Amino acid sequence: MVRRLSQYKTGYCIAALLLVFLSSAAFAGLDSPGRLLGEVESKAVIDALRTQHAGIETFSAVTLQRRTSPLLAEEIRTEGTIVLKKPNFLRWDIERPSRLVIAVDGTVMWIYRPDKKEAEKRVLSDDVVARYAMEFFSSTMDLSIERLSRRFFVEINKVEDNRSKTDFSIILTLKPRSKMAARHLDSIAIWYRGKDGSPERLVLRSKNKGVTTTEFKEVELNAEVGAERFALTLPGDVLITGLMEEDEDF
Repeated sequence: MVRRLSQYKTGYCIAALLLVFLSSAAFAGLDSPGRLLGEVESKAVIDALRTQHAGIETFSAVTLQRRTSPLLAEEIRTEGTIVLKKPNFLRWDIERPSRLVIAVDGTVMWIYRPDKKEAEKRVLSDDVVARYAMEFFSSTMDLSIERLSRRFFVEINKVEDNRSKTDFSIILTLKPRSKMAARHLDSIAIWYRGKDGSPERLVLRSKNKGVTTTEFKEVELNAEVGAERFALTLPGDVLITGLMEEDEDF
């Protein structure tokens, strides 16, 4: 029988969740690489990316993540795979250095640590952090500048390769509007490949000078992915947190 814990853990798990979902190596303000685009050119670039994204239903890739911070003795590196499916499906399996599974089936987010035999359940409709994380991903996949602008100041840059007109990157740099969020988060940078509009890199810069960079390799677009890919079946000895005691129908 699956063990349960009724309390909500809001410390480490939420912080880790935000770092994973918002892992990006942000370049703040004028330090962003490439050329800063004006309003007219930004709109044209976003419209072009939106057209590309309209044809993308699923996104899968190998993830390579690097995390540095003055608080860490050395750089932390993780490897894994990620699958995204519109509108609200996610599966992120981190294999090294320690195993972690994040699964979202459109309704529920699971954060599962197999080695510790612990899993955290978060219902998107009830949990603002989980819902915010998925809204962020949906906004970046759909390139909804209107939605992103509600929470962030948005700046758009273009990094061009002089050797090829089609080999370029578009960078969305986001700085939080909320004073509370700005206490911890400096900025987020989202890199898109100009040739197909797929995410290339996510970078987070925190206020404590920590930087988390996630790169997407071996990208595959529109692969056949069934709903079962996002379902999570837990062993019977896993401790589940984030469940209320009266939730007996689980």
